[in-house]
Amino acid sequence: MKTLKVYEIGVDPLPVEGSEVVLITSNCSFGMFEDIGSREGEVVYMHGDIADTLEEAIELGGYITTKREDIRDWDEESLSISIEVEGVGSMTDGDKWMYVHEYLSAVSDLFPFQSWSSYTIALQEGWIEEVSYTKDDTEFDTPRGDIRFDESVVLYDGKTYHLTWCGVGDHKTLHVWKEVSE
Repeated sequence: MKTLKVYEIGVDPLPVEGSEVVLITSNCSFGMFEDIGSREGEVVYMHGDIADTLEEAIELGGYITTKREDIRDWDEESLSISIEVEGVGSMTDGDKWMYVHEYLSAVSDLFPFQSWSSYTIALQEGWIEEVSYTKDDTEFDTPRGDIRFDESVVLYDGKTYHLTWCGVGDHKTLHVWKEVSE
């Protein structure tokens, strides 16, 4: 049996900025018909009018809010920082959500961190352990720019994965992944 963690805004720790989450949504019509679904997106802390980074915004007096009234009554002088799920909307008290990587691990055998940004967040948060990373010194000149193929081996959820990244710098995509037996 696999267990899925479902978090609640206002009760559990807030999601990590830049991580991918599934937000469980519900709509009620006329108090009778409830439609429950889910939408996936990247978590964005809306601090742009205060400072360049979340940390700077908080140092300047900004505060994270998940209260509907604070988000609805926002003005340019406000130091409130709402949490958005890109393409979905604001996260407010009572909303239920889960990390995409936890969801994928419970329902599939996919390696869940398939974008470079989600991979680097997973490393920073300790969700994966990087055993090795090999930077390929051979760069290929293509019409879209230089690319190279870097390789990493990571531990995640009791499994070892061999990953091949294609690209340069922070502009990498997961080219190939495979689970390897030890």
